[in-house]
Amino acid sequence: MLTTEEPVADASTCQPVCLSPWWESPHKLVTWWEMEKFSADNLRWAVTILETIRCQATHMLPRGDAAAAMFLHQKPLLSNADIQELRNQFESIRTALLRSGLPTSAEASAEFCLELGDPNLSRPSPSEVAARVEDMQRTIRREMKTVVFLNIQPKNSRWYNTPLDGWDKAVSRWPKIRMDVEPGSGAFRAGVLVAVLG
Repeated sequence: MLTTEEPVADASTCQPVCLSPWWESPHKLVTWWEMEKFSADNLRWAVTILETIRCQATHMLPRGDAAAAMFLHQKPLLSNADIQELRNQFESIRTALLRSGLPTSAEASAEFCLELGDPNLSRPSPSEVAARVEDMQRTIRREMKTVVFLNIQPKNSRWYNTPLDGWDKAVSRWPKIRMDVEPGSGAFRAGVLVAVLG
């Protein structure tokens, strides 16, 4: 039923999952290159595979004689092999979404993967798989809209890259304030800049 294209992020080879750059270092500047490098391939792969699964599930035909199946109003069913392949795909999608900084979307993929393997739940129909994928696609779009970025001009990046500039005397006198100055200085100065420009 599903594509056999090799994933960029395979669950067996990508553990542990790396966090997105802005989560690994929340008080550090992240360049455009770092953002593209960490997510572009993984996100593209996950979105492509989800759409492939949705299309194949939407257009799946009953096995055997198509004319007889239509006459008898038979619905297509997923085989055990289809279910196992779906589980493998959704586990890889989960990994790719985590690497793209989308933990909520990754959790939706993990939940569906668990449901597919639960013997106490009935096997989903292809139309139910398609509906679940559509819901996951909406979750990805919603989650991507919640992650926002502020573009800092290169001339102002020094406030983040060297946050202790101008604080030398204070930090030498009270070394404990260094932990407050480093993460707060760049954000405060950028906030002042936005307020002035806004």
